[in-house]
Formats: sequence, structure tokens, C-alpha cells
Amino acid sequence: AAIVGPDVIVLGIESAGTDSIRLIRALRSAAPASAIVILSLLDDAISRRRLLGAGAAAFVSKHEYGERLLQAIRQVASPPQPEAQRVNPVRLSPTLKDSPEV
Repeated sequence: AAIVGPDVIVLGIESAGTDSIRLIRALRSAAPASAIVILSLLDDAISRRRLLGAGAAAFVSKHEYGERLLQAIRQVASPPQPEAQRVNPVRLSPTLKDSPEV
């Protein structure tokens, strides 16, 4: 990964254990400009949080791959855009915007 310097690394993970965490961290260290997309059968929030916390840029479940995987790759591969240029900016409704909880 360090020599090639890919924009995106798609990594198939079977567990959120120590080896997977070390692998993600090693890839981030070797290729810091590369975004890592995790593809896994794991669907639980704890596994997602651990893998993303280790340095992955996106997580896609194998249960929802296909278009979702392509979307994640495109999202992490494209440079950040100013809010005015985003295709689908998030907009708050007036009731949420005025709420003190938000």
C-alpha cells in the first residue's frame, strides 16, 4: 500500500478483533493518504465503532454491499467539497433547528 499509494483500500474483515485493528492501523501508517473501506459480515454497532475508530473511513456490511459499497468508495475517494457545492447537503427543518436539543 505504501508503494502504490491507492486512493481507496477495500478491506474484507471477518472480526473486529485485535488482528483486524492492527491491520487497519498498519495500513493507515503505511499509506496515510489512502482511505480504508471495511467490507464485513459484522453488523453490530460495537464492531463498526471499533473498526472505524482504528482508522477506517467507511464501513459496509456484506448484507448491504453492491450499490452501498460503490457509494462508500466514491464518498471516501472524492475530496471534501465546500457545503455550497455538495449535491445533497443536509438541511435541518425549522422545528429541529430551533430545538435546544440540537
